[in-house]
Amino acid sequence: MIEANPFNDYLVENWRMRLFSDEIFPGFPFRPSRWTAMAFDRDSQGGIRIPEAVWTCLVNTLRNSTKERFAFVASSHPLRGGVVAERQQPFVVALDPSSVIAHFNDRTSYLPEFFMAGGSETWAIWGDSDITVIGGDPEIMSLVTWSIGSPEALVEFIARDF
Repeated sequence: MIEANPFNDYLVENWRMRLFSDEIFPGFPFRPSRWTAMAFDRDSQGGIRIPEAVWTCLVNTLRNSTKERFAFVASSHPLRGGVVAERQQPFVVALDPSSVIAHFNDRTSYLPEFFMAGGSETWAIWGDSDITVIGGDPEIMSLVTWSIGSPEALVEFIARDF
């Protein structure tokens, strides 16, 4: 069983409840109604879940626009070596492209479903074994879209996945 601590309780009762919808699928997975989102087929990207170029654009945009340096990842059933892990959560990941990619590409643990966000609560990522959805304030999501190249380039990334 995951040991309770004040921060874990905060995540479960506040952070996750404020950012993530109870009806994640097939509905919109985020609570903030003005947020926009983009989705990627997790299976086409392997362990890293979204295209590496999108991770790089997303993380760099978040670091520049929110000034955050860490993100928090929580999972209801993290697996380690095929067994549900009793590891303290949240997982704290440095918000830089190589750290985020390394976290999701770690073959020793698997998060069948995960919730990821930063302290600013202006963006979040939800993923399961089939899909990964990135959501956030329209201003942040627009910056991510343009850092990828254009809305058309983003649509091309997504179309390749689905």
